[in-house]
Amino acid sequence: SHTRHLQCMAYRALGLGWGRALAARVAFDSLESSVASRRRFISPLLGAGCLVRRFGGFYPNDPWHQTGTRSEPRGESARRSEASPDRTESKLRGLLEDLMGARQSRPASLGMDEAADALTRWWARETRNGGGDPAPLSSRRASVLVPLSRGPDGGVQVLLCTRSAGLSTHAGEVCLPGGKNDEGEEDVDAALREASEEVGLTPGLVKVLASLPPFLSKGHVSVRPVVAAIPDDFEPVPNPEEVDRCFRAPLESFLTKEGYSFRDWEFTRGKRIRVHRFQRGGHDVWGLTAVMLVRVAEIVYGRNAEFAMSPPGPGGTDIQSIVSEEHPSANMEPPRSMM
Repeated sequence: SHTRHLQCMAYRALGLGWGRALAARVAFDSLESSVASRRRFISPLLGAGCLVRRFGGFYPNDPWHQTGTRSEPRGESARRSEASPDRTESKLRGLLEDLMGARQSRPASLGMDEAADALTRWWARETRNGGGDPAPLSSRRASVLVPLSRGPDGGVQVLLCTRSAGLSTHAGEVCLPGGKNDEGEEDVDAALREASEEVGLTPGLVKVLASLPPFLSKGHVSVRPVVAAIPDDFEPVPNPEEVDRCFRAPLESFLTKEGYSFRDWEFTRGKRIRVHRFQRGGHDVWGLTAVMLVRVAEIVYGRNAEFAMSPPGPGGTDIQSIVSEEHPSANMEPPRSMM
């Protein structure tokens, strides 16, 4: 009808594509009709689902909802459960919230409050969709804290460390505060404990915002990033046995090509990944730390990085798509130029 066309045009004015605008119109129709009869929810919901599948979904900028990156379902519970009217309405309202701006590209002047809001919204969606507790990629687990705060210019900055030169592994490399999980220890608890031990960041100063899916390290350890807000005036106290020094870098800079380079590397036989590298404040930020910061920045700023995340061609994949148990014999070292 003419009215529906005008409503779709209104959604277009909000920056949505035609497919998402039509999906929003169908979904809102179902919300209005659900008051009179919950059964009417099913047909519009299926229609919205078809539009979402056809036009790319409700997550135009969300790196964790790109098509073709993961073939497995969100979780066993999602496959087994039948959608009740109440659950369906709640999920649809959540999808509409996402659609109407939660993942739209955000301005470069974004501050810490907006960053925290973007992360908590993303984490709520992940939890609602069954992705809040993904399986580790290896039997060996570790956790790192991604500490965010407001920088001198009002933008978002991340606290990074350089590892002590006396360590037996990764000596002198840039890293995030973190380490291996103790037996039975949850990821958030491990990240907070390690941050306290390494840089003196006590758990009471930390507000956890989100946990990202795990990444597989070159040593085949499943590493889970825990993103948190910390006080703007926090002054780290490095533990000299583990940390040489600390510094801060603008989070948004990990989406740009400035000071950026990469090397493609065969992580396991037949599977190649892209090893990202940034020069930031005289420091070399690369490898697992770099890709984690890119992923966090993509969520915060609602847009993809200016560079490709994976190698092109056969075998090119994302580091989060590799499970250690599938390749127990693969433990190759990265190129010397990347060490």
